[in-house]
Amino acid sequence: MRIRWTPPAAKDMQSISDYLKKHNPRYRQPTMRKLYERIRGLKEAPHIGRPGRVEGTREILFSPLPYMPFTA
Repeated sequence: MRIRWTPPAAKDMQSISDYLKKHNPRYRQPTMRKLYERIRGLKEAPHIGRPGRVEGTREILFSPLPYMPFTA
């Protein structure tokens, strides 16, 4: 499986990083690492998560983080 970043998805990740850098820099690196590792995991297990609210996508929850990226 190939992971394709849409411009809105890349922008969301940048926004998360920017927010953490400003409001909680201590957690920025571990949080971003966790997000990217989980998304990269889609190559090995493309059906993780649940069917997305947008047709043709899947949603991955990042408990306890308040993030839920979509995958196609």
